[in-house]
Amino acid sequence: YGPQLLTNPSPQDRLERIAGSLTPGKKDGPIATALFRRPGQVLELPDRRLLILDTENSLIRIYSFAPFPTVSTLTGKRGPGFRDGRVEEARLLRPSHMAFCPDGSILISDPGNDRIRLLSADLTRVSTVVTPTSFPNGAFPGSIAWHKDG
Repeated sequence: YGPQLLTNPSPQDRLERIAGSLTPGKKDGPIATALFRRPGQVLELPDRRLLILDTENSLIRIYSFAPFPTVSTLTGKRGPGFRDGRVEEARLLRPSHMAFCPDGSILISDPGNDRIRLLSADLTRVSTVVTPTSFPNGAFPGSIAWHKDG
């Protein structure tokens, strides 16, 4: 897989490690010890926390800055698969992209399940909003975005 890092460009045009390591894994905790398995897209939440897709672990993770930098699992704790409901119970399969909706909820591309999922604005529930029958010829979209006209 290569490095399993979240990085940030420094003023010296070098990448600074934010979290993760050179070894893939799945571990919450302080950023120095948190592990990912193919971290993907990152969204900044209104409260400045970061929402991270941990694609190969089929997780959605949260990077919190206070009281100290920590990574925690929001959804997918029970393993990969398909399940709607409260984030503690919800399951995804290789989530790949996210996009904010005007109401603050977040669309999530879930290609492993051939679905588009919706994470509620308060980050408490996951639901399915688009199913495989919605895609022409079974072609699942590679990414998602929200258009201002809906």
